[in-house]
Amino acid sequence: MSAFNIRLKPSVWAQAGMGLLALMPPLVQAVSPVTGQWLFLLVLLAFIYYWQWYSHFTQLRQSQQLTLTDSGQLHWFGPHNRSGQLIAGGLVAQYFVRLNWCDSAGKRRHSWVFADQCDELQYRTMARLVNQSNWSAGGPDTRYSDNT
Repeated sequence: MSAFNIRLKPSVWAQAGMGLLALMPPLVQAVSPVTGQWLFLLVLLAFIYYWQWYSHFTQLRQSQQLTLTDSGQLHWFGPHNRSGQLIAGGLVAQYFVRLNWCDSAGKRRHSWVFADQCDELQYRTMARLVNQSNWSAGGPDTRYSDNT
């Protein structure tokens, strides 16, 4: 059994996308003729939006490190994600990989990894392990259903 250590640096692509999302509330305000109580409600919703936006943006700017094994074990070195086992449902594309895993508490989790966050060899290794977990499941994963 072999393990692969992968160091993820902050993604320039994801930060650029978050920058575009930061423009959404001012654009909504600019094109909607809202006054009075509705303006107050819109400002309150914008505050909540930016609160969530900022928490995701600061998380994107942090480096992370993880270890993946051939058997699908995933171990994060950091406070943001919990370790667990890769499960079916991961997605592999040219510019990003979606990791799906079940943590030790049985909760289903996912994380997006962009191609510019690691070198090409690490990215291909991660994509291979995600595909391997999808293929070994033989179909949709029903053990960790969100409907329970």
